[in-house]
Amino acid sequence: MKRVVLEGGNGEWAQECYLPFLLREAVKGNIELRVVDIAPHIKLGSPAISSSWQDAAGRGKAGYLNKTGDKKAYAASAGADYVFVVTPDRYHGAIAAFWRERLNRGGGIFVEKPLDVSSAKAGVLGDKAGGAAGIYGYDHYLAKAHPFLRQRSHYLGENARISRIEFNILEAAGIEPNRVATLDRGVIFDLLGHVLAVVGAALRRDTVPLERILKTVDFGSVAAAQYRDCPITGETYARVPFSIGGAGVIAQIGKGVGESDDKRLIIHREGGEIELDFRQNLFTGAPRGDNRLEAEPVESFLEAVLRGEEPLAAPGVLSFEAALAILEKLEAARSRAGAMAFYDIGTPASRIASP
Repeated sequence: MKRVVLEGGNGEWAQECYLPFLLREAVKGNIELRVVDIAPHIKLGSPAISSSWQDAAGRGKAGYLNKTGDKKAYAASAGADYVFVVTPDRYHGAIAAFWRERLNRGGGIFVEKPLDVSSAKAGVLGDKAGGAAGIYGYDHYLAKAHPFLRQRSHYLGENARISRIEFNILEAAGIEPNRVATLDRGVIFDLLGHVLAVVGAALRRDTVPLERILKTVDFGSVAAAQYRDCPITGETYARVPFSIGGAGVIAQIGKGVGESDDKRLIIHREGGEIELDFRQNLFTGAPRGDNRLEAEPVESFLEAVLRGEEPLAAPGVLSFEAALAILEKLEAARSRAGAMAFYDIGTPASRIASP
């Protein structure tokens, strides 16, 4: 019986992607689930979650802890096998450090991106945690790309030369009111980490990027912009050119850009292009076969972890060192951004920042 903790269980991402699967496992009797947040009661955001919660709680396999209302009970928390941290990033380090002292042998702490609000804070966590043993990052774009990355040599060729890479994560909708606090620092901190994780893994010819490859990232001049009357202080669009492992990459990330979402990775190589479409969960241009990306990236990640797989073999999991290197590069990209431009919602990316 594995003891599982979900920190930040009342958040939208946890409710949508983590809680349904974990509750199903609790109902089956496979885990004991403790949901932790700062509200007096657990949020039951859908009829399905409410029903599963009542079932799991009734079997003694699920419980909720208000960590601010019952600080003594939180401080006295018993050991855990797996901890999933899905809180705002400014709390990531403190939560990971808290559970590191209570982690059962062979367990793991998995932190949603980014690792923390700054590399300085995350680095302190690594020092306190004895080299951050047992602490990992998680990136759902990396998990989505897992089926492609797992057979990267088959699809790209063992020695295929990649001339350049394009990666767009562009959303037509503006920033939702409930995400203002999370996105206030801008889309570089929110979205560029996905680009670095997936591209770093693809160039490594593996399912996870290595710290040493991520350390080679070298940014050009970053173009930043913000749509008019947006509710945050940071950029809502960025065009980020960089090199990594000898390959050139152009990343475009943004909110309120264009008339429809564009979430694609395009690899230009000898023999043609390969395109990963993260909206359709497909990739094209590769040899015939099962060319599907992972449609349920969080569920596939959770399933692999709870099955007891080696953490870095689970879809989307990053070593602490790689996650820290990505955070350092996000800070570097922000430092290369020029003066903010402005655009209207719906403006195509090509008209916000020219190549």
